[in-house]
Amino acid sequence: MEGLKKTKRRGSIKFNLLVIIIPIVAVMMIGLVLISYQISSNSLRKEAEELLQTSIRSQKNDIESWMKDNLDSFKIFKNTIESTTPDEESLKLILDGTVGYNSTFADGLYIGTSDGRLITGAGSSKTESNVRESNWYKEGSTRINMAYGEPYVNNDGVNVISATGMLNFGEGISVLGADVTLDKISVIVNSNVEMENAETFLVEATTGTIISNRDSTKVGANIADYSSDKFYSGVAESINSADLSTKEINGNMTAFCEVSGTDWILVSFVPSNIILNDVRTLGKILAVLAAVGIIVLIVLIERTVHILINPVNKLSGVINTMTNGDFTMEVEVKGNNEITSMSEGIRDFAGTMQGLISKIGNIAVNLNNQADESNSVSREMYDASKMQETSMQGLNETVDGLASSINEIANSATTLAMVVTDTRTNGESVSEQMTETVSVANKGQKDMEKVSDAMSNIISSINDLQNAINDVGTASNEITEIVKLIGSIAEETNLLSLNASIEAARAGETGKGFAVVANEIGKLAQTSTNSVQQITELVYGIDNLVKDAEKKAEESVKSIDESSEYINNAVDTFSLIYQNIQQTNEMVADMIEKVGEVDAVATDVAAISEEQAASADIILSTSEEIVKQSSKLTSNSEKVAKESEMLASTSVELDKQVHQFKI
Repeated sequence: MEGLKKTKRRGSIKFNLLVIIIPIVAVMMIGLVLISYQISSNSLRKEAEELLQTSIRSQKNDIESWMKDNLDSFKIFKNTIESTTPDEESLKLILDGTVGYNSTFADGLYIGTSDGRLITGAGSSKTESNVRESNWYKEGSTRINMAYGEPYVNNDGVNVISATGMLNFGEGISVLGADVTLDKISVIVNSNVEMENAETFLVEATTGTIISNRDSTKVGANIADYSSDKFYSGVAESINSADLSTKEINGNMTAFCEVSGTDWILVSFVPSNIILNDVRTLGKILAVLAAVGIIVLIVLIERTVHILINPVNKLSGVINTMTNGDFTMEVEVKGNNEITSMSEGIRDFAGTMQGLISKIGNIAVNLNNQADESNSVSREMYDASKMQETSMQGLNETVDGLASSINEIANSATTLAMVVTDTRTNGESVSEQMTETVSVANKGQKDMEKVSDAMSNIISSINDLQNAINDVGTASNEITEIVKLIGSIAEETNLLSLNASIEAARAGETGKGFAVVANEIGKLAQTSTNSVQQITELVYGIDNLVKDAEKKAEESVKSIDESSEYINNAVDTFSLIYQNIQQTNEMVADMIEKVGEVDAVATDVAAISEEQAASADIILSTSEEIVKQSSKLTSNSEKVAKESEMLASTSVELDKQVHQFKI
């Protein structure tokens, strides 16, 4: 519509909110899935690590128990020999009793003497070509109590370990020993694994010899021989550096444990991918649930945003329609919130504007009618004055004729009397019309002053509306501050929840219940934070709408100010017309008075023809003055006609401005 600004097309608040919220929700869901996966993975790895350590400690205890039992048996025989100091025959009988006594050391006990002899029990397959140079004798001659030496492969190709110790018996250094097979240790190492899919092998730390392994081909080999195998080379590096902490080596979770009384090290490992297999399955389930959750949240968010934004969209449409000058829109008021208050304010504003515009329209119509009437009267007055001017010119010519011909005085006097009578009659008619014109102009002036007062009231109402919109903007800012405070409280609550979860984790089993509560509090704080973000964004959108309404109110004030200026100009124009008409009225009254004088002179001329010659000069002078007054009256009448036309044009313009609005 002409005279009013067209509203620039803007983006949708709903679209903007969805573009912001949906990616955030998606990222949060994905983040939660990744965090859950990581937490589950770490928890499962920790649990597997503890189970692996428990399993290897159990194996270590079984090995130590088995070795201690054997040593205790050996100590009994050693104490028996040392306490009874038997002769060689009795000594052989004791050794005979140890052969086959235990399958672990089936060859029984044997004794090596300082003179290089080897004494064994009957049925023993133990042989030694050089007792004094053998490792078991050298090891045993250095310790009083029975203890194990380094493992080795005997003549029968069996992996054994010698338990030896010095005998306090006879002369020289005698060593009591027994060859213990490592089959039982292999059974413990390979069978007593508590964790599924886990494996264990035993390594002699000093030499790197593999004592026991599920792969029998590796038993007796040196771990350094497998340098091409990243796992075995990693194990060897950890043993050499004395770093026996549980760690991941080449994709295997690996635990180490030292066997007391030896320099043996148990190495237990399990593939990490087996540990995390359940976690990967859980991750896939979480990913599917996250995708479904994101879709559901997107639908819920879209519906929620639609419900929240729909009243704002309707209100924006009403404001745009009103900006275009159409106040016939009905404002729907629902709910009990800030938007409801805005709707009520705009509805009241529309009603007020409808009343004001209706009044201004009526005033404009009345002003237009009065302007038309004033224009018609001024035209009639102009025609009458024109006629009067013509008559007065005729009178002047008659007076001239009277001066040239005394003989025609009587006829001219008669004619003059008739003309003067007509002129006086027309003058009285003009006087009545001028009186009516003055009354109409006075009324028009007062009506225009009323219009000016009405426009002042409109400007005051618009200013009040603008102040109300500013108050709404201030309220939205206060709401924003409150929402920020709620967000701060939610963040503090989330931090407290995190601290509580940490403390609950430290408390172990007793803190699990508290950890669940802390986790729920954290979720609630996170939900509060999300809600605060949504509310903040909605308040920002409402604040933008308030600013748009304020801008449009300012534009309405400018438009009404322009209309008020037009009305003020019309008031000034009416005042000028009124003054001119008053002056014309005074001139008409003066003219009538002059015509009366002419009438008296004409009567005297008709009655006293003898005095016509003497009075001719006086009549001629008076006639010329009347001609001048008639010319002046004609000029003033023309001015009144022009001012009336301007008033009519102004009233038409006011009516055009008012009809831009629809009520």
